[in-house]
Amino acid sequence: MKYELKRLQFNEIWKEAFNIYKDNLNKLFIIAAFSLLPLLLLIKIQPAMDAGEEVKVDPLKFIIWLILLLSISSFSHGLIIGYISKRYLNIKQDFSQYIENIIPIFLPIVGLSLASGIIISIGFMAMLIPGIYLTLALSLAVIVLVIERTTIPDAISR
Repeated sequence: MKYELKRLQFNEIWKEAFNIYKDNLNKLFIIAAFSLLPLLLLIKIQPAMDAGEEVKVDPLKFIIWLILLLSISSFSHGLIIGYISKRYLNIKQDFSQYIENIIPIFLPIVGLSLASGIIISIGFMAMLIPGIYLTLALSLAVIVLVIERTTIPDAISR
């Protein structure tokens, strides 16, 4: 899908961005609450670790917790990107349509988030500069995936 981007000056971009957020604050708040409440519950059920205290964590529970955390955050990330991009392009949709738009690309978003995290971690393990470079290079990959509906390799290479 190709979109014609508007040529705007820097102050026009800021004005447009703040107007989108100001006009849609209640829906963005609902999306944030929809995603943050389960995340807060997941964080609350994970045992806290105090300094010097040994905590035994069940590996299976931890993997399930990690998968849920990645899934919820990826879904909310995709939903917010989809919502803001449609509003920027003046495409009005029902809230349920935004969710329906994200469901087909939910697994690619999760896969891309996981792949980006692994690539960035490797970059930071190599040295600080490669980690920073890879973070900046991959920061728009999920946005490209959601808006342009590309594949994971195309989103990463873009």
